[in-house]
Amino acid sequence: MCKSFRSADCFNAQERAELQANADGTAVEARAAGGKFGPVIKALKKVKGFAKAVAGKYSDFKKWYNGLPWYVKGPLAAMGVGSDLYSIWQMFH
Repeated sequence: MCKSFRSADCFNAQERAELQANADGTAVEARAAGGKFGPVIKALKKVKGFAKAVAGKYSDFKKWYNGLPWYVKGPLAAMGVGSDLYSIWQMFH
């Protein structure tokens, strides 16, 4: 698990390419392997506190996401995480 979640610190070249392909809408094999949220869940699992936050109530999960620093939310927002928070939370319940 990375401490600052900056792309250079947390992701290797392959993971950065996967994130970029997902943002571009070209991550066909990633979606086939993990569904629509496969790459998103993979990225979220690297963020400290994700497992605990997603296990609780939706309001707690949303509060956790909103409290993340900008340098963590930036890459996640590029993947569309903010608009699908409820769907992501619902997958675990």
